[in-house]
Formats: sequence, C-alpha cells, structure tokens
Amino acid sequence: MEGIDYQYIRGSEQPSSPDSCELVELTIALACAHSDRLAVDVKTGISRFYKDLSKAPYKSIFNDSLSGAVAFNTVLVQRMIDKWIETTKAGLSKKSGTPWGTLSHDNRILSAAVFRRLKPQLSVPISDFKANVATLAVANEAQTVFDHMTNKISSDYSGKFLAILFKNPKASKDIFDHATAP
Repeated sequence: MEGIDYQYIRGSEQPSSPDSCELVELTIALACAHSDRLAVDVKTGISRFYKDLSKAPYKSIFNDSLSGAVAFNTVLVQRMIDKWIETTKAGLSKKSGTPWGTLSHDNRILSAAVFRRLKPQLSVPISDFKANVATLAVANEAQTVFDHMTNKISSDYSGKFLAILFKNPKASKDIFDHATAP
C-alpha cells in the first residue's frame, strides 16, 4: 500500500526500513497514539493485544477505521520519538535516577503525551506526511513532555521505584495529564 511493506510476522530476515513496518512496531505506535491507557497496556505486556482479536485492546486500534496511511504515519512519528529517547538516554551522565528511569520505563507514556500534544494529521497520504513530518517538531515536544514528566515525578513520586510506578495506570495517568497540560 502506497509503497509500504506491512509485515505481519516479525522476522530477523526482514529488518525495519523507511518503507516498512512490522506488527509489533505498529501495535506500539498505534497504542501510544490512541491513549495513555493503551500506552500503559502495551508497556506492561504487548501480548494482551493479541490475546483475543475480536475485543479490546486489539479492536481499539485495529478496526475498520484504520487506514494504511494512518498506520504508517503513526509509526513514522513513533520512530522519531524513539530516536529522541535513545539520543537523550545516550547523553545522560548516569544510568539511574528520574531522567534515566523516565526514558527507560515510561517511554510509552512519554510517546502518548507527545502524540496528544502534537495532534498530528495522520490521515494524509504517506508521501505528503513524509514531506512535512519535520514541521511537527517531534524532538521539541518530546523534550517538553520529558521536562514536565520528570518535574512531576520529582515532586510527587520521589523515591518511588520507577519500573513499578509506570505500570500503575493511576500514577501513569497523573503523570500523563501533567505532561499534556497546556
């Protein structure tokens, strides 16, 4: 579709490319773009999306309203967010603390917040989206969201074990709401 290879089976012989995506990558991107709740679900166990294909959470993101353009454009934004996360992690002086924990354990809530703040127009043709994706300023939004999240965590969740905190839907919602506030 539109020159994109949608891979339904994950395989090492089919690496991700600028013109392809595979099911797990697509599921993560769509879940994060859909809602903070699904971002938590995908973080705590992506297998729950494939348990029953006739019910939520699978049907929440894979349904008749999903087009190939929306699917792939969502993946493109998610890739940009993931690249920002990896670059930012690499620039941290230590692999612990709130910044590292947020980027490592709360990466999906961060993605959901970026999608919410950007509200990208995902339904345009893929070629048009690719031509204009830089105007979204994904890295700037990711930095803003990250700053809001780390401030909230430091003020309200100091001393909490972040790997557990971010699997808690109530705490994740609180952090998400703070990160997406105007």
